[in-house]
Amino acid sequence: MYHTHNLHVAGKSSRRGIMNSVIAGLALTLCLVSLANAQFYAPDTEFHDRAQRLFPVEATRVLACRENLANQRVSEIAYKVGVDTNRITTWNLVCLDKDSNSVKTITVSYPEALLSSGQNFYREVFKQLWSQGKWAALPNLTAPELNDRFWQGADLNGISREVGLQAAFKLAGAKPTAPEAQYAPALGGLLTHVPLPSLCGGCALDAVLLARGATWLALSESMLKDSNSAADENWAPILFMAGRENTACALWKSKVVAGQGKQYERTVFKWWDFFLRRPTAREAFTFVTVPEHRRLGMPMLTYYSQVEQLAETLLEVLGPLYGPDAKALERLYTYGVFFPTCNNVGAGRILEGAWPAIFRREWVRTLKDFPASSLDFSGYAEKLKTAEAIDVTSDSNNDDPSLAGLKQCAPLLQLGYEEGTGKLIPTATVTTRDLLNYGWEMNSSQMGARHYFVQRIWGVHDLANTIFKEATRDIEGQAPFFATDMQGKVFNLQQTLSRVQMVDGLSQRLMVNAQPFAKDASDPELARTFVQRCWLRPSEVRWEGWALGKAKLQDEMVGLFQRYHTECGLQSDAFTLEFLAERSNLNTLAAKPAMKELRYKIAEGMTDPTGLQTRALYQKRYAEMPNDVRAQAYEKLFWQNPDCNLEQDILNGYIVGGAWKSAARFYKQVRDVVTRDVVFSGALTPKAWAVGYLQGDEDLMRTALDDSDTGSYACMVTAVWHYAVHDDLQKMDQQLSELIERYETDQGPSSQGRMMKGFIPLMPALKDAKHPQHEAALDYFGKAQSAVNLRWLLIQKYGLSADEAIRFLGGKETDPYRRVLILYLQKDKAPMHQAFRDFIEGQESTGTGRVFASWARVSLLNLHPAIEEKDLRVPGSKSIQQVVMEKLQKP
Repeated sequence: MYHTHNLHVAGKSSRRGIMNSVIAGLALTLCLVSLANAQFYAPDTEFHDRAQRLFPVEATRVLACRENLANQRVSEIAYKVGVDTNRITTWNLVCLDKDSNSVKTITVSYPEALLSSGQNFYREVFKQLWSQGKWAALPNLTAPELNDRFWQGADLNGISREVGLQAAFKLAGAKPTAPEAQYAPALGGLLTHVPLPSLCGGCALDAVLLARGATWLALSESMLKDSNSAADENWAPILFMAGRENTACALWKSKVVAGQGKQYERTVFKWWDFFLRRPTAREAFTFVTVPEHRRLGMPMLTYYSQVEQLAETLLEVLGPLYGPDAKALERLYTYGVFFPTCNNVGAGRILEGAWPAIFRREWVRTLKDFPASSLDFSGYAEKLKTAEAIDVTSDSNNDDPSLAGLKQCAPLLQLGYEEGTGKLIPTATVTTRDLLNYGWEMNSSQMGARHYFVQRIWGVHDLANTIFKEATRDIEGQAPFFATDMQGKVFNLQQTLSRVQMVDGLSQRLMVNAQPFAKDASDPELARTFVQRCWLRPSEVRWEGWALGKAKLQDEMVGLFQRYHTECGLQSDAFTLEFLAERSNLNTLAAKPAMKELRYKIAEGMTDPTGLQTRALYQKRYAEMPNDVRAQAYEKLFWQNPDCNLEQDILNGYIVGGAWKSAARFYKQVRDVVTRDVVFSGALTPKAWAVGYLQGDEDLMRTALDDSDTGSYACMVTAVWHYAVHDDLQKMDQQLSELIERYETDQGPSSQGRMMKGFIPLMPALKDAKHPQHEAALDYFGKAQSAVNLRWLLIQKYGLSADEAIRFLGGKETDPYRRVLILYLQKDKAPMHQAFRDFIEGQESTGTGRVFASWARVSLLNLHPAIEEKDLRVPGSKSIQQVVMEKLQKP
């Protein structure tokens, strides 16, 4: 029995409908497919990657489409799939005519071991499909012809999915006009590369295109007279994009001699030959400076941005590589999900968030140009006319650029939600419902990403609310995409998550304890189901680990990460380390020696030294080191890779260790290779200024002040300190006025900026013990937590007595930071060590107070650095940005 209209809801209720069948003499548990799910259908497989999960069905759809060229007999494909106790997966695939009568019936079976056999999985499954189907005869093809045409087709792809789709329309159309031996391998190369953008986050369309491209490649190999002449390396891109990075890289390097072969003339072949040899991030960014590689550069750059946390670096070189203006950057709209979620204000403000509007424009154009078959859904024509009648990038009557044209496109997008489901019809490339569902899914992803940025990173809450209301007013099913309180109130959230289970990155936006297969996250059986169904999705390994943890399956969590490390690659390794580094997972890590060892193994296998790597290896290599010794160890790594994000750890280590000369030297050197942006000026500049002040280094103070030009709150406060200690009260007042206007307009009279501004008239009184307002000056701030660093600076500048200084700080009963300062003032050595430890291990120790507290401790206890303070900079060390800019400037 094949159900073609009942909606399948993954979870316990679905298993009530499971039936037992006997296929090829084996007792199997066969899950009924829901063909109402169609274009986002997700077969109930176990431990299949996203291409394998769909390949038997998609191969049947492609083969049926091929048969229909001569005689359109097949209107639909139905299937059942199950796995038995011996881990044998079996598919029943049926080709149905327009009256739902069976035209062909095929059974495919294979052991679980075949899933990890690389290209052999596709060849074996296709062999079974081909041998049972009595399909039309194949033309002949030589291996050189296949390879050349495969890579020729791959080279038709561009910077977005839509470029590849448009090329597919021209190559195949409603009915191909070229000989099959020409277009079949070209379609294999073309369709398998349309999903290249999925390297930074995939969608349902990517999975079906990988499976269809694999079908055309397997079909083309069947045209060879000598099956042994088939080039294994052609399968490496499919394996890599399906999540099997390690297998793909090993296969390629074992088969391809770098720089050789006719196919090496193709840009995309060169791209893979470079990428699959696992270059460093620096090499990857440099590779894209070559104009011919820029067209396909973004998948690689976003991949490394995730693996080595280089989103900041990518942002720095984006304009020089893909600019020089907004019109040129519009080509990158495919990455409108990636940029807003980089946790970087600059990345989120590229084109001021117009990515969704640009995507909608290109999607509408693609849908308009699609040559639909007679079997395709056709009820979208009127809504398409409404959507294509506007220029979404010139619609200025909106609160946010992301909303341009949304109202006009909403009916078509809603249709994508409603009609992205239906029969699985034969297809050579894509179907109308593929494109409709893709539009709904990607628009939801991009609008949700824009909302995430505006709400969480930019902090403009009124605008975020507007985006949410406008984006969800007329389009259903978007709860998983928007990080709002609404998620927990939607009645069908888990069912909706099931529909979008092929979309990557949604776990970042979930605000409730949910996953695609369970409303109750504590259900262990459904946690296992999540892992089994959504296997080898590297960006979701954290979500799957979380699900096992919620279900109290910690031992299986270890197994999950170990298996991902073996079967996947660098991307899943990075996400795994991020997950294990989270504070909430530290107890789990400490309790599982196997988890700790895996963490070390993954970190030690990383290509470049990075902050992520050093944090993973902290307990093993660095925990027992004194702070300044650790800082030197980190600095040696830093100069090997100045993009490793270790500069904060290094400066902090030198400061806590009392290595003031090293702190000053490193800051002056690091500012030459690390971009002096908001993060730099907020985290490093105030501390460097404080080091300069305590050491009487006016040059360092002035350098830090010059770096404080990003307009951040921390920069403005640093300028306030500088003016205060230099008795420039007029500039101090002006700076505080600007700070209040920019950052404290909605705060009351006790805001830090207002408190400091109000104290300026009392500064002469603080300085002069005989001033009639001296007492008022001492008591002005009281126990408030405002301006503690300014108070300490003024205590040092004016040489206040210990009693007056303690009074000015708010008294002896105070917080851990001020307790360290007060112990210094009292010359009380005995409790200082513990007091400093209490402060440094607390949540409030990351700011400039770390400098003053460290200085107080070192001075009181007469401590000396444990290191020889020497210059560690490696001559010629440059950041990725510097290398890229130098390459671009060369003729």
